[in-house]
Amino acid sequence: MAGCGSYVPYCIDAPTVDHQGDLQADAAIYSVSGYGVIFHAGTTVGITNHIGAQLYVSNFQNWHYQGSAGWFTRVGDNGVAAIYGGFSYGEAGFASVKDPESLSMVGTNRTAFLQGVWGWNGLHFPSEVKARHDVNFSLKAGFMLSPMTLDYYLYSMLDPNDDPVRCYDVPFIYRSLLLEPQLEWRYGWEHLKFSLKVALDLTANLNKDPRPIPFKSFPIMIGLGINYRL
Repeated sequence: MAGCGSYVPYCIDAPTVDHQGDLQADAAIYSVSGYGVIFHAGTTVGITNHIGAQLYVSNFQNWHYQGSAGWFTRVGDNGVAAIYGGFSYGEAGFASVKDPESLSMVGTNRTAFLQGVWGWNGLHFPSEVKARHDVNFSLKAGFMLSPMTLDYYLYSMLDPNDDPVRCYDVPFIYRSLLLEPQLEWRYGWEHLKFSLKVALDLTANLNKDPRPIPFKSFPIMIGLGINYRL
């Protein structure tokens, strides 16, 4: 069984706020190898001079929500280091390539994670008067539970005109480890910048059950977006 994977990785905007009241909003579309084009939007705010919070949502056939909070500190004039921890929840599902209408799996993804960030805000070169660069690297590591239920139809062998009976199998829980490194570059003005993100998703199956995990291995993510900062 294969098809749309039950977990689709996400190019999240790295939280690089560096002071109280700092607000960072991002909207982007990005492509994930083996999946297609995905839309996401998120916002990060500095609650104090060292505590920040982030909310995030994306959609690719199914919705995905994420919230996190963390600690950050300024490093020099432009640098920022941070670590955030949070939880994400998303709808999940994939279908059989051979018979997608009569055999599929449905469920949810629930992930607890930590995300470390190191970056620089507002860099510029001497020849550039107004242009600014933001550069950051982030590494997200998490543990994911994915309760999945087999959803299928049984057809009568005696009378093909009979309505099929919809059946559900006993739920099965996939347990996985995630590791998602990401590099992000933003370029533009002081408050409004265009962004480019490149990330990689590494998923390790922890189940001893021999059934294949419905995740595609090593997808590469490339995203383009707009970032606004107060």
